[in-house]
Amino acid sequence: MAEKKLKLSPSGLKLFWDCRLCFWLDKKNGIKRPTGPMASVAIGLDSKLKNYINRYRQEGKQPPLLEEYLKKYHAKMVPKFMSYLKLETDSAIFSGKLDDCLILEGNLYAPLDHKTRASFTDNVHETYQLQMDAYDWLLQVNGYPTAAKAYLAYYAPMDGELHNGFPFGVDFKELKTSAERVEKMLTEALEILASDEPPEAASHCSFCQYRKLEY
Repeated sequence: MAEKKLKLSPSGLKLFWDCRLCFWLDKKNGIKRPTGPMASVAIGLDSKLKNYINRYRQEGKQPPLLEEYLKKYHAKMVPKFMSYLKLETDSAIFSGKLDDCLILEGNLYAPLDHKTRASFTDNVHETYQLQMDAYDWLLQVNGYPTAAKAYLAYYAPMDGELHNGFPFGVDFKELKTSAERVEKMLTEALEILASDEPPEAASHCSFCQYRKLEY
């Protein structure tokens, strides 16, 4: 019987980056970190947003909400939605599901992710950076040449007359990506999972600190 392959994703790689012990316990023993409830409003907004974008894609048009930003970066959305990408090795499957993908000048590809927020920020969260690094790497290994760039489209509620519709603003960011970083992290993650000895917990990991408590 063939050995079951490990399934890894950008979120799993984020767990590895947070704490190697939590990552090892999750993948080796199925012991997952506790999770809290997700805001259903954010889930609903994401769904409506993607339906809006896909409707214009099917018509061969750029979504008006993003048109000025796509012009600024000389980009266009891929006509056929590129979603699930993966790399399969002898021991593991690394996969990711892109929100969207752009084609830049020179026929180079760049991942685009849509994020709903309460307000805009100048900083790119490390979680988002790692996610976009991983998508850039997945595009490359699946045969899509990239520009080592990614884009984040933030959507946040704005002031306005709510009876005329709920106004949303857009903040479109370009960021540099490092596919090499992801490849290195993935190699290290697989080495840790190949061992039956648990790695050390991250000193800042509150989950592991809680596990050590004796009552």
